[in-house]
Amino acid sequence: WLSLGPESEIAFTDFEFKEKNSRTISYDLKKGQLAANIRQKIKEGGVSFRTRFTSMGIRGTKILMNYREFKGSGISEYAVMEGEAEVTSSKGEALKLTSGERIVLIENEKTKEELVERLKLTAEDLENFSSPEAEEDKGIKPLMPYYEPKALSVTSTDIAGEKVERK
Repeated sequence: WLSLGPESEIAFTDFEFKEKNSRTISYDLKKGQLAANIRQKIKEGGVSFRTRFTSMGIRGTKILMNYREFKGSGISEYAVMEGEAEVTSSKGEALKLTSGERIVLIENEKTKEELVERLKLTAEDLENFSSPEAEEDKGIKPLMPYYEPKALSVTSTDIAGEKVERK
């Protein structure tokens, strides 16, 4: 399954289906929030999720993903709920993620500076994002809250029509 948050935009940039375990699909998250559970094992590189600056390759993995632009920077967030994944930064660095890990990549388009922050999902995060109710109804799945961009020295701003304030 794949679930998008409010006002999210996604594009399918590549799709080829030969058989159940042999397919290629790429999703570009233009903005917003995404939750996905790719259950079938697929050949390496068969399913990828991208933002403007980064990409994540997965195989039989449950992920959460956010992307937004903020003060001239792109903020890409990935979390692995189950399984493993590999995120590739805009500089080509491969970053492995396993269950319970979250990574935030902030790239300034003008300076090409990149900040990478690794985080652990809390037990509460894992419980909330893996709730049995979300699986049963096959409706809207829980999404990951946006990362607060402390590194950008912001007190408050308007991000995609949403007021964000540091605490």
